[in-house]
Amino acid sequence: MNAAEQARNIEVASKIAAVVNLFKSEFPDARVDLKPWMNDADTRELVDPDSIDIGFHFPGRSRLLQSRSILIQIRFYQDPV
Repeated sequence: MNAAEQARNIEVASKIAAVVNLFKSEFPDARVDLKPWMNDADTRELVDPDSIDIGFHFPGRSRLLQSRSILIQIRFYQDPV
């Protein structure tokens, strides 16, 4: 699910900000996309409500990552222990 839609409270919003800041510290030229998924019926069927999805787009091609864009998905898991 888009990170922008998951930021419903300060705890989740601060975790999203921490991930973004960590990534930007390594790749300062990357542009952050907190809504990488389209908001249509087909996409909504595939969305995982227990995850945060963040897109990062590079100006040009990253030689280190061999990519122009990266989609990061962070899944939430409540440990039963």
